[in-house]
Amino acid sequence: MATPISYLQTLSSTEAGAFITSLQKVQAHLQQELAWMNHQVQQKTMQLQGIETLLTEATTSEPTAPAAAETVAPTQAQPSGTNDVEADAAASPAQVAAPPKTAQGKKTAAK
Repeated sequence: MATPISYLQTLSSTEAGAFITSLQKVQAHLQQELAWMNHQVQQKTMQLQGIETLLTEATTSEPTAPAAAETVAPTQAQPSGTNDVEADAAASPAQVAAPPKTAQGKKTAAK
């Protein structure tokens, strides 16, 4: 029975070397992207855990829950025309890894 010929065997040694080098570069790039994505998953998981903790505290302390809801409600609204998922996808890893700047500090200072 004949052994099947691989794609690399059909290339000249120069072409095969260039192809392998190209594949190695793609592999390195994908590994970097995967590491960045894993970092983002960890950050988002920590953020969700923090939110869950705050929500648990808010629901166990009834007298302060309505006041907290009034304070939190304005910051929950997204500015029109923005989408965090699309913004994260379009931004570089350094831009997304930095915490977002909010207007909350300005509102607090104004009060």
